[in-house]
Amino acid sequence: MKDDNFSQTTSQEQEPIIFPDSQMKKKRKFAPAIIRGVIILLVVAFVGLYFYVHNFTRYFDPTGEIYRTDYNNSQLYISFSDSKTMQIYVSDSYYLQVARLDYRYSGYSWNHLVGNWYFSDKNLLSLKNVDNGAKPATVFLNLGSGYYFNGWGDEIEVNELNDDFETSGQFDLFFYSDSLIFGDLVLDKVDEIDSAIELISAFYFPSSGNK
Repeated sequence: MKDDNFSQTTSQEQEPIIFPDSQMKKKRKFAPAIIRGVIILLVVAFVGLYFYVHNFTRYFDPTGEIYRTDYNNSQLYISFSDSKTMQIYVSDSYYLQVARLDYRYSGYSWNHLVGNWYFSDKNLLSLKNVDNGAKPATVFLNLGSGYYFNGWGDEIEVNELNDDFETSGQFDLFFYSDSLIFGDLVLDKVDEIDSAIELISAFYFPSSGNK
């Protein structure tokens, strides 16, 4: 019995004794390691985000999309006929006055961060909140040609409009699944331009060379 007690005592004495001070030391060593890891992750995330915003570009190309709205008692259409050309058509209710403006355009979609947050430019400070799930883009327009048809009166008039409109401009566009916000205009997405407007444009206006 005495030997058994001695062996139990010996085994207990061999177990390491952990003092509170040694546990605190381990915690003090562990905490800086976590902080360093968090700092490294933040630096990597910042560098990655900087590279994404400043070097990643998604070019804007809504080829084939057409949008329509009523504007000052007229019909207004915006048509992206190809990746470089956009037409704006305006016609009165009777199709007796029709205008077509042919713009050359280029642009880029905003870089998406998360949710409704987008970078509108190649700058980390350009972060903006875009409501209602729109897909924003910036477009640069340069007027190539403009024509106006006037069917009122005895004689039909067809005039060039180049001097009556701004020749260039930059705009932020907000695309939805069924609509487009262009400046102060809210346009609905449609399948085609009114056939009467297209007929007048094709017959009286020089070809834009992009259809």
